[in-house]
Amino acid sequence: MDPLYKKTGYLTIESDVYSFGVVMFEILCGRSTFAIHEHEGHYLPEFIKNIFEDGKHNEVVFEQIREQIVHGSLTTLQEIAYQCLHVEKEKRPTTKDVLIQLKMALEFQTGVVELARR
Repeated sequence: MDPLYKKTGYLTIESDVYSFGVVMFEILCGRSTFAIHEHEGHYLPEFIKNIFEDGKHNEVVFEQIREQIVHGSLTTLQEIAYQCLHVEKEKRPTTKDVLIQLKMALEFQTGVVELARR
């Protein structure tokens, strides 16, 4: 839940961006925020912040994703998702920025796949 929404009771576009970041990390980690809380003692945003600060963000990626995704694509997805979780709504990316980064991650992934087919 967006910390700002929790504080004010108002949902904004930035609240949606925050939630999108949570969902992206749930997919990348292969676990829900509730499962992470149960296992790690923190909800996903705090858990991810600690992981990034420790430089261990690749260690929490779901094994099957880690085996199939190219580095550039994974890094791009992690960075945009991490930016979405910023506490201050003004520092979160816009939906346009998120879309641009998602397209870039796809280009990294499909570009490498196409090169491997040749």
